[in-house]
Amino acid sequence: MVRRKRVFSDNRFNFFPLIILILFSVFIYVGYVFFFNKPSVKVENKLLSSGGINSVIERNDTLIKSVEIYFVSENKIEKKIYESNENFINEEIILNIPYQNDNEILKFLKKNENKEVIVKHKLIYENIFFDSEYVSEKKLNVDILPPRIFNIETDGYTYIGGLGFIMYDTSPDTEKTFVDNGNGDLFFPITLKNNENFSNLVFFSCSNKPCANNKLIINAIDKAGNVLKFSQKIRTIKNKKWDTITIPLPRELIRNKFNMIFNDNIEVLEKEDFLKMNIDERIQNDNKIKKITEAIHPSLLFDSSFKQLSNSKVSSKYSEKRRYYFRGNPKEIIDTKFHYGIDLSSIKNAPVYSSEKGEVVHVDDSLGIYGKVVIINHGLGFYSLYSHLSDIFVQIDDKVSKKTKIGTTGTTGFAFGDHLHYGIYLQGIPIDPVEFFDKNYLNIKIFEPYKKFINKKKN
Repeated sequence: MVRRKRVFSDNRFNFFPLIILILFSVFIYVGYVFFFNKPSVKVENKLLSSGGINSVIERNDTLIKSVEIYFVSENKIEKKIYESNENFINEEIILNIPYQNDNEILKFLKKNENKEVIVKHKLIYENIFFDSEYVSEKKLNVDILPPRIFNIETDGYTYIGGLGFIMYDTSPDTEKTFVDNGNGDLFFPITLKNNENFSNLVFFSCSNKPCANNKLIINAIDKAGNVLKFSQKIRTIKNKKWDTITIPLPRELIRNKFNMIFNDNIEVLEKEDFLKMNIDERIQNDNKIKKITEAIHPSLLFDSSFKQLSNSKVSSKYSEKRRYYFRGNPKEIIDTKFHYGIDLSSIKNAPVYSSEKGEVVHVDDSLGIYGKVVIINHGLGFYSLYSHLSDIFVQIDDKVSKKTKIGTTGTTGFAFGDHLHYGIYLQGIPIDPVEFFDKNYLNIKIFEPYKKFINKKKN
């Protein structure tokens, strides 16, 4: 029997380098996941204040199982301020953690006033291979002392729908200050540097209702976010009553108004069409007017009472409550709105003059329900609005006075007949224009407080 000799080919494939390459690739990938596929933390605060801590956590394709946040003092004392064991699924996790009502945390910060404290985030997270812990630390200086508010002056009252004033000083660390009427409106000051402090004058209104709880809240905020709130009693004198009226809507006229405002051509006006105009369009138009009239010019541009449209009568008052129904169906009230201005009626296409000195800041040929509009800035946050005009004779940046003819009355926008809708705005909030026709009222509420405030700087 002949035994064959076993022969090995030199072309045999060597798996060893491939195995090494695969293992090396796996090692590199696992290393990448371990070192780079982990969360990140950003602390938004520049200083630690009494207001709270704001952090942004990026998951970076991990599953975060728990978050703990600590304050660590220079002598290594830890104070836990936040803990959560929920699974966070949003890629970006925004944590706004207030603790102004937590006496233990505030006590800890007070002990470390003007010192450095570490803000430590400890995260337990999971990636595709394993669970791990991530720790982030950032040092911040502690500043929990709020600014001061002092030397408060006010006459302590407003007429309903009217305006008031309040003067006060704030300490030099104040970065922002304003007053809150409790009805959703904030009013900001004109401010002067007075020695080391700031002197502030705020004109405000509670609109067509009393200030909430018959008080104003003065707010002062420093760079760290510390807030001081001071409550000042304000009495609202209810010296007027406003009517509730019911308005029948002629469908054909309202349809024509709808087509003009929306550049449409509907043949039949439905309830939804009217609501689109009286609610949606009105909100959009009022928001635009608010944005235009929010800015505060630091100087007073007028010096006398405002002038009513010549030979006119007030046909609709400020804060008049209007209930709308389609003619022929008075039992179905389809909408209710307050009238934030006054309607002045005179002859057809009556000449309209600026009610006082100022500067034109807005001209609009078609501001929705208001039609053709002119808005004039009178300084210190006061503006006048003229709407439903048929013609406009001024341009933006024009300086105007009582002798400046700005337009003529008309029926543009949502107006049934020829008239001028006239409004006064204070920092975007509509107030009763009738008050501005009274020079004595303006002396008490604007001119004298402003003069006293300006003289502070001279003294």
